[in-house]
Amino acid sequence: MERLTVIYGGMMVPRKACTFDREGGADDCKECTEICEDEGGVCRTCILQECLTRLGEYEDTGLEPDEVMELKERDTAKEPTKVSDSEVRYTDDYICPNCGKHFIGTGIAEFCYHCGQRLKWEEL
Repeated sequence: MERLTVIYGGMMVPRKACTFDREGGADDCKECTEICEDEGGVCRTCILQECLTRLGEYEDTGLEPDEVMELKERDTAKEPTKVSDSEVRYTDDYICPNCGKHFIGTGIAEFCYHCGQRLKWEEL
């Protein structure tokens, strides 16, 4: 996801309002009235409106930033740990890399039954 904002002068400002130095930091930022592309003054194409629209879409999810990061982390496939001494004969026992709970069988589920962590099976 490309960010719409950058930090400039200790504040978040629209990325499109700024020029950037060699390190990628905001070098100089113009005020909205200097760069607004909406000639009619309705602000539909204004960079601030673009930021607010995207912020509104994010807010419509009802999720906080830490919840979004948790969901992203849980959706990143992780390899379960195989338990060497399984108590069940003729099958394998695995431990979820996220919640640490046990489940049985190889490749039988794309997600952990207990916590929803996406599982990665190809190397097992």
